[in-house]
Amino acid sequence: MLELGDCSGPGRAPAMRPVAEWEFASTRLDHPVGSHAFGPWLPNMRMQRTRRPRVRSGRSLRSLGSPLMRRPLGSRRIYEPLIAIALGLALLLSACEPCGTSLIARVGSPSHHYDALIFGRDCGATTDFSTQVSLIEAGAPLPKSAGNLFIADTDRGKVAAGPGGGPTVQVRWLSEDRLEVAYPTGTRVFKQEPARGKVKVEYVQR
Repeated sequence: MLELGDCSGPGRAPAMRPVAEWEFASTRLDHPVGSHAFGPWLPNMRMQRTRRPRVRSGRSLRSLGSPLMRRPLGSRRIYEPLIAIALGLALLLSACEPCGTSLIARVGSPSHHYDALIFGRDCGATTDFSTQVSLIEAGAPLPKSAGNLFIADTDRGKVAAGPGGGPTVQVRWLSEDRLEVAYPTGTRVFKQEPARGKVKVEYVQR
């Protein structure tokens, strides 16, 4: 190996002297490549291992934060109002009464404390018309719910239909606390309450 020596004078080329192999080897060992002995301008040539993520069993790509499984930030903002509107419509439809009622007769008690209502009820094409009876306070409006005393239909036409489409039903007050409900023989009865509060109910087939 050759090494540059000091200049012997102006205008002269620097003298070259041989460098022993052991000096060069010690220089390489004492000052590895990339150290500050050669200055910060030399690049670091040491190889660095790149670690790849390990996917364990049972963990999805979404749990690892994969960009392929990420949803757009604005997607939730778009869908949340739509979900709220759908839930509101479902609650509104469930609250609506699907059956229609038509008042046939209102019969008051002797002391005018109660009213016995006879009304027809239609709940759509899948059900038959029915005649129902409810006992309410005097002067109260016709309830939208089903009858609280008596419910019956014609059993698919086996009994003649009355004004509301169901069987003909009649009520009569026997006293302030006794009510009689009469209906045709062969009527299909779904509900028949023996009493409502202090009022007892008697049923008669004709």
